[in-house]
Amino acid sequence: MDEYRELPSEFELGAEELAAPSPDVTAAIGTDERRMHVRADDRSEQARARLRAVEAFSLDDLGEAEFCLVVTRRTADGRHEPVALVSDEALLDRAIRKAA
Repeated sequence: MDEYRELPSEFELGAEELAAPSPDVTAAIGTDERRMHVRADDRSEQARARLRAVEAFSLDDLGEAEFCLVVTRRTADGRHEPVALVSDEALLDRAIRKAA
């Protein structure tokens, strides 16, 4: 047993590791989160730009579905026109529950 204790283990911390200050993990996580929000904001803005450029369609073109989730944009004269049909059933269900 004494021989085992005399040999350093690869898992034991040495004096340098014990004396060194621990890195600020919360600051690193915060930086990553900020970068993720920037990327998400960029993607959102790119999607908005694409929907600004797309041609509007008529609500008559939606088909026979009982409920639909439609994205509209406001025109210069204040009216809303449909520009995208969201075909995500889970998102549609969430929107229905929130609206009810």
